[in-house]
Amino acid sequence: MLNAVSRRWLLLFGVLVCALVAGCLIDSRKPCLPCTADAECRASERCVKGYCEPNDFLYRCPGSLPEGTITDAGPQEKSPEQVCSPGQSEPCYSGPAGTEGKGLCKQGLRYCLREGTWGGCLGEILPSQERCDGRDNDCDGLIDQTFSELGKSCRVGQGACEATGTQVCSPDGKLAVCDAVAGEPKTEQCNGVDDDCDGKTDEGLVRSCYTGPASSKGFGLCRDGKQTCEKGVWGTCAGEVLPDQEICDQRDNNCDGQVDEGCTCIAGEQQVCYSGPLGSENVGLCREGLQRCGQDRRWGPCLNGIVPALETCDGQDNDCDGNIDESFPEKEKDCQIPQRTGRCAQGTYLCRGNALLCVSRYSTSQEICDGQDNDCDGLTDETFPLLGSPCVVSQQQGACKDGSLACVGGRSTCVPLRQPLPESCNGLDDDCDGSIDFGCAWVLSAGGEGDDSVSSLSMDPQRQILSSGSFSNTARFGSLSPVLAAGAQNAFFAGIASQGAFSWVVAARSSEFSEGIGITADTQGGLYVVGHFRKELKLGTHTFSTITPQDQAVFFARISASGAVAWAQSADSNQKDSVVSVHADEKGRVVTAGLFQGTEFQIASRLIQNPLPGKAQAWVASFDSTGALGWAQKIVGTTEDVSVYALYPSLRGAFFLLGSFVEKLTFEDGSSLQGPAGKRSVFVVGFDATGKILFSKAISGAADVEPRGLAVSDIGEVFVAGRFAQSLQVPPLAPLQTAATSALFVTKLDASGQFVWARVFTAQEDVTLREMRWSAQRLFVLGEFVGSLQVDGVGVNALHTEKTQSMYLAYLDAQGQARWFTSASSPSGKAVHARSLWLDGAGNAYVGALISAETQCGGTLVSLTGKQQDLLVWKISRP
Repeated sequence: MLNAVSRRWLLLFGVLVCALVAGCLIDSRKPCLPCTADAECRASERCVKGYCEPNDFLYRCPGSLPEGTITDAGPQEKSPEQVCSPGQSEPCYSGPAGTEGKGLCKQGLRYCLREGTWGGCLGEILPSQERCDGRDNDCDGLIDQTFSELGKSCRVGQGACEATGTQVCSPDGKLAVCDAVAGEPKTEQCNGVDDDCDGKTDEGLVRSCYTGPASSKGFGLCRDGKQTCEKGVWGTCAGEVLPDQEICDQRDNNCDGQVDEGCTCIAGEQQVCYSGPLGSENVGLCREGLQRCGQDRRWGPCLNGIVPALETCDGQDNDCDGNIDESFPEKEKDCQIPQRTGRCAQGTYLCRGNALLCVSRYSTSQEICDGQDNDCDGLTDETFPLLGSPCVVSQQQGACKDGSLACVGGRSTCVPLRQPLPESCNGLDDDCDGSIDFGCAWVLSAGGEGDDSVSSLSMDPQRQILSSGSFSNTARFGSLSPVLAAGAQNAFFAGIASQGAFSWVVAARSSEFSEGIGITADTQGGLYVVGHFRKELKLGTHTFSTITPQDQAVFFARISASGAVAWAQSADSNQKDSVVSVHADEKGRVVTAGLFQGTEFQIASRLIQNPLPGKAQAWVASFDSTGALGWAQKIVGTTEDVSVYALYPSLRGAFFLLGSFVEKLTFEDGSSLQGPAGKRSVFVVGFDATGKILFSKAISGAADVEPRGLAVSDIGEVFVAGRFAQSLQVPPLAPLQTAATSALFVTKLDASGQFVWARVFTAQEDVTLREMRWSAQRLFVLGEFVGSLQVDGVGVNALHTEKTQSMYLAYLDAQGQARWFTSASSPSGKAVHARSLWLDGAGNAYVGALISAETQCGGTLVSLTGKQQDLLVWKISRP
């Protein structure tokens, strides 16, 4: 046993050991730096159980000490070299200045090591390369700034597969990508769309076709043809074989499943026959023959007939074409016989022995009054010295009584200097019958059960009048069969022969509404038509539909008088679209113009944008004779609707357009016209054949100015008509003034756009102007008035003085002076509505109008054909 002293020393030693152990434990509980590998610790440390600790075994981090192990680092004082107390911690950040706390960057925490120095900054987040992830990776205060395309619209795919989307970040954050998904390709259809999304439209689309009766298809000689898709439309059926007249040739010509039906005969039977070309039978020398039926009960060859032969100079039609000796163009023309004088030397080429000879027409005789040297002395009518002297024609009246002595029937006779002419509306006795008749060449009307109208008149190279308009229900055009309508109102296009009778009519039917607005012909006689429709339109084999049943679309087509459609197109903007006119020049270029209201107006291959959807903007386009679009342009206003009133051709393919706008009008080339704020102004603009603007002019006044008429002279002078109130500016001329609520003006501008003269039309109550035309240094004006009408003191009264609306036609000379008027009105007081005007090269005027009762046109009274409202065409001879 230990003595007391030993026990005291042992107790003291235990206390010291406990104190030492307690100090180590206290020191061992100080925090250490976390780690995952030795490389993350200092050279004198190693990573033990997730903490960096010294290699001397005297110091252990919490959690790294083995159970029962005691170390004693003892309390440590901060030496002069130390900057911190071991175990101490504080926030830290080692990134660039200005990045702390921005974006993803944030502080970390650092700990004081055993030797009293700070360890690394733990847990901090430093700037990194910017990624496309919606976060500020480089801590500059900006998010995804290196991806500038983010949020922008984008497209993927092509053709019908094209889709629109927005640029977004890719999943890996490396770049921006489009979030749109392209559509799936479909089978290519004939619709002008790239359905299979291969960058090509309607490629390789060919289908079988057959336009003959369905019952004949696949029988006999009849065969299918092929149609190729072109620009979204199936082309003509090429290569098909259609039924023909059955002939006895052991083939089924008419494709009815039978061969040579009706061709059997009785052996020995005879019949008349002809083996020459169709149309030559019994013409000239050609005559029928006979054929005999053989034992096979088939007809034998045609014998003893005369068929066409080579034409010879014998006074007979040898080739049976209806012409005699046409291979000898000199026949019956004058010729001179050598060594003869006077009329005795005059001969005629005649056939003699199948040869042309110059045969004398005369022999020497006594001189007679016939303009010939009868006695062959070199003098003509020398025994009649008074020839050419003035005289009075007996039993003649008017201008026909003035005459001159001339040779007639071998005698000196007083012949009229002027022959009777068809009566024209000029206040003269043109037909020399003793009365001044304000008549006309002819008037015709057409119509049916409903309202019928005419929109335009023009003329083809054969001097046939062309007309367009609309009719309701069933309408009759002269002796032509009635035209049955499919809806309430339908478009028509018709031809009127020079003698004043309808020769053909073509309808463009709609289930709801269609109207023929214009028709024109090129120099080869090709016909081009325009109009507009709602819901659906059928023209020939073509069918068009509007985008919605409520909107109105435009159609263009080339047709024949038989109704065959060479090509047809429609244009639609999903709102109310319209067309104003059409014109074809000598090279087959077709120009037309109108209005559209929707956001986009698709005309052929051109898509025209509307900067003010819902507001009417103007369009103008040019096609070639095949229907291919040459060019298309828009004319836009800035505030209110633009209007288009008239289109007029000029020389070398140029043309002019008339309309109105409010405040400002801008053209495709960037040029513009300016008008007074809040007021409507008239504009006129000229284009060349390529669509380049040649001329533009605005006409403004103190109040709204509305367009009413346009014409262009042969040298580029422009005539504009319109309605105005208060005053109209026409510098350098004095402003036009009117005290009426509204009045008409007609003004002339030279080729540079300067005003030359201006005139004001006044009426007893009201006056309007519908159309103007220029011809032979005269400006013809068509319109309506009530009571009386005057221009510069020259005027006309209504044929019927009741307060009813009458139609007038007048012309002004090149200086703007009124020279001639005529009018038409209804005895019953019903209004006559003027609609269209055309002038031919011979000086005749053609007027289109609407009547709803019996109407007097000059001196001619016209009855109503239909029940409500008829269209009327009036020819006025050489006014």
